[in-house]
Amino acid sequence: MMETSFIVENNAFMRFGYSHLGTLALLFLLGFLMIFVARRFLTKGQQIMLANMVAGFMCLVVIIWTIIKAQLGIFTIDKHLPFDLCNFMGVTAIILTLTRSYRMYEVYYFWILAGTLQALITPDLPNDFPHYTFWKYWVVHGGLVIVILYMTFVFDMRPTLKSIWRSFLWLQVFFVSLLLVNYLTGSNYGYLNAKPETASLLDYMPEWPYYLLTGQMIVLPLMFLVYSPWLIKDWRDKKRKIATIQ
Repeated sequence: MMETSFIVENNAFMRFGYSHLGTLALLFLLGFLMIFVARRFLTKGQQIMLANMVAGFMCLVVIIWTIIKAQLGIFTIDKHLPFDLCNFMGVTAIILTLTRSYRMYEVYYFWILAGTLQALITPDLPNDFPHYTFWKYWVVHGGLVIVILYMTFVFDMRPTLKSIWRSFLWLQVFFVSLLLVNYLTGSNYGYLNAKPETASLLDYMPEWPYYLLTGQMIVLPLMFLVYSPWLIKDWRDKKRKIATIQ
């Protein structure tokens, strides 16, 4: 009974409450320190090891969460597989840090900063601190943002304008695959078949299936928005270069 209550019963999460704002502050500080220390004090090998440790920890947290549910007899194939976009990236980010694949980086850059970052601001989280779901949620979502920023500022990787279109195309492939999974399992991974029960940005969109189209119309501008710092940087670099020549 105690084990079951560990999973099911807890106080409800309060958006922008102390635990929410405190966790955001902690994640910001942790991410900043990781990037600062890696750039200033770590060798290339140590930088790679740190990235692998963070990504590996995220992967392990998702796997352990699934095992806990299975051990308690509450695992169901339609709810607890890591097929939601953030859980999927949480499990596979270790491939990104191990290979440092640019193609994978450019896709995850936009998926994370245009999607996962929103999940930090408007969490779909039923349980508050210190419930395990609370820790699992923030380790995965906060970890993804930290990893992609780490890859950007420590390994000097950056997307291009073409990266936006490739990322958007792969997102369609992922969503179509997820629709097939939902059809076969009767699930609602990615909230592609229904809106979440907790409050989210989807509440401001039309009902299913129209919010799927609305979401697509929002995703692309968001991708351009998270690319805008690079547009500004390129414009400044070009302007500085012209001034130097003159």
